[in-house]
Amino acid sequence: DIAANPGVGTTANTWTYDPTAPTLTITTVPTSPSKTKTALVYTFEFSEDVTGFTAADITLNFAGAGAGAVDGATFAATDANTYTLALDAGQDAIDRAALTTGQTVVVSVDMTGLTDIAANPGVGTTANTWTYDSTAPTVSLDDNHADLIVRDTDTVIITATFSEAMTSA
Repeated sequence: DIAANPGVGTTANTWTYDPTAPTLTITTVPTSPSKTKTALVYTFEFSEDVTGFTAADITLNFAGAGAGAVDGATFAATDANTYTLALDAGQDAIDRAALTTGQTVVVSVDMTGLTDIAANPGVGTTANTWTYDSTAPTVSLDDNHADLIVRDTDTVIITATFSEAMTSA
């Protein structure tokens, strides 16, 4: 200072430049496709903390009937970048219960009404399609042996064809 007193310690100021808009990943429990429709919970996981995200930013489209606002589902914030929507009440629960096999629920989020902590606005719309599938797969078996008589020296190849993609349990 002007009286020649020495300074003590150090002072630092850190500044971070953030030009990136927040992004969103939407997941479901149960995962899609699912053979159960007794419950359906969406998790909205943003790439960073956001403000301004509400249930009004979400639209639901049940079985292609047209997009509509959230109507009875439970919307909650887990933290500043994670939110959930449970289709557990009201018209949303009724619409979920009415789904028949092969029908979908499409949830869409309008990102333009939210911002991150650096005031970067969200961009566009992010969507997730969930499919109800209560139909068990079928299988047909074919072999390469034309005369249907198998001898101990024959090699028989049996081909299984499933009605849909299969995964291991």
